[in-house]
Amino acid sequence: MKKIILHIALLSLLTACNSIGTKQKGEGLVNAMDEYVAALRWGRFDSAKEYHLNEDETTREIDSSQLEYIRVTGHKIKKKTISDTHDSATVEMEMQYYHNEYATLKKIIIKQDWWYHEDYKRWFLSSDFPKF
Repeated sequence: MKKIILHIALLSLLTACNSIGTKQKGEGLVNAMDEYVAALRWGRFDSAKEYHLNEDETTREIDSSQLEYIRVTGHKIKKKTISDTHDSATVEMEMQYYHNEYATLKKIIIKQDWWYHEDYKRWFLSSDFPKF
C-alpha cells in the first residue's frame, strides 16, 4: 500500500514539474515575441538580429542596408501554432512599416519559426529576418 501511495505521489510530482516547465516555455515564447517586435518597432535592429539563430547554432547573413529607412508602425499575430512538445512554434504575423525613403506605408506577412534552446533556456528564430 505504501508503494502505491509513493508511486502516485511521485507521478503527481513529475506531472506538476512537467506542466510548470511547459508553462515557463510558453511564457518565454510570449516574452521573446514581445521583445523581438519591440526591438523592430524601436529600430533596435541589432537586438532583433540576436534572436535569429538556426537550430544548428549557425547564423544567416542579414542585409541591413535598407534598415535605416524602416520604421515599424504595428503588428498583428494572424496565427500561432505550438508543437506538442512546446519546443517549437510557427507564427504568422502581419507587420506594418513606413519606408522613409519612399514615403510609403506597407504591410508584409512574416512567417516565423521559433525554437527553444534547452541550454540557453530561451527562444530563437530559425526563419529569415523580415524583408522590408
